[in-house]
Amino acid sequence: MNEPNASRHPRVLVVEDNAFNRQVMLSLLQALGAQAHAVADGLEALELTLTERFDMAFLDFNMPELNGPQTARALRSREAEAGTTPMPLVALTGDSGPDVEDECLQAGMNEVLVKPASIHDLREVLARWTGGR
Repeated sequence: MNEPNASRHPRVLVVEDNAFNRQVMLSLLQALGAQAHAVADGLEALELTLTERFDMAFLDFNMPELNGPQTARALRSREAEAGTTPMPLVALTGDSGPDVEDECLQAGMNEVLVKPASIHDLREVLARWTGGR
């Protein structure tokens, strides 16, 4: 398994079913110096994270198959079973209601970011969860 990048360029996974939103996130994260990779749903994320290690992940709240909270629960379960350090997980959602935030946090996500995320928001989140790498 590949280890997280210890340089100042964090490896970031974007899990987003909307192709336009996925491309926007990739562009913004790359502009911030992140090594960003994207997949279209939670099942792809679970498969990819079996062989690749990321410094953090952004999970869309509403996705087919496995939504963001379901994906987070599966990742957290896998981390607990393996005894690995939990990867920071940030929810992406168009709904800023308290129920959505509670569901995300209860699923093991670290933070909720409301779409559309600005480059300023992403810079702060990256710094907070990747230690400025």
